[in-house]
Amino acid sequence: MSFLGIDLGTSGLRALLVDESGTPVGSAQREYGVSNPRPGWSEQDPADWIIALDCAVAELRSQFPEFAALKGIGVAGHMHGATLLDVSGQVLRPCILWNDVRSEKEAALLDGANRVREVSGNTVFPGFTAPKLSWVRNNEPEIFTKIDKVLLPAAFCSVIPPISFCSIIPPISACNVYALFVAADTGWCPRLRIATVVGIPSVFFIVLPPHAL
Repeated sequence: MSFLGIDLGTSGLRALLVDESGTPVGSAQREYGVSNPRPGWSEQDPADWIIALDCAVAELRSQFPEFAALKGIGVAGHMHGATLLDVSGQVLRPCILWNDVRSEKEAALLDGANRVREVSGNTVFPGFTAPKLSWVRNNEPEIFTKIDKVLLPAAFCSVIPPISFCSIIPPISACNVYALFVAADTGWCPRLRIATVVGIPSVFFIVLPPHAL
C-alpha cells in the first residue's frame, strides 16, 4: 500500500510517494515559470501545472514498483490564486497568483465595505481571491461573463476536466482565500453575500461541506 502527496508550489511541483507507515519511497520534482507581463502582475498558465504533474507522476510510476499499490492521493498548493473556468471546464485566462497586486484599488474598496472586517475577521488585501475577481470584472468583462467556476490552483489539479467539478474547499481555506465570505465556522456569511458585496455570483464558488454550514 502506498500514498502520493503532491505539493503545487509557486515555482515548481513536488510529488512524494510514501508507504503505509509514512516512510518516503521516492520523490520527483518539476519546475515552471511565473509570468510578469506588467509591474506588480504575477501569473501562471495552469497548463504548466498539469504538464509538471503528469511528468512527476510518470517518473514515480516508472521508477518505483510501490506505485502500483497506490491507495490515496493528497494535493496541496499555493493559496489565493484565481483559476477561472468556463462552463466546459476550459481555463479562461492565466491564473492570477497570490503575490499579484494589480487589484489594490479593488481590495481597498472591499476592505472599506460596511462591517466587512467585523463580520469576516479579515483585512482585505490584493493577495486574496475576491479583489482579483473584482479586477477581472472591471478590466476584462469579456472573460468575467464566461466564468462558471473559480478554483484554487491545488483544487484545479485535483479535479482536472473531465473528471469532476465537485471540488470542496475547507472552511479555513475559504476564509483565508476569499477574504470576506466566511464568518468563523458558520460557512458563507449571509451578511457578506458575494453578489451584494462585490457583484460576484455565488455560483462561481465551490460549496462548503455540510459540517461547515
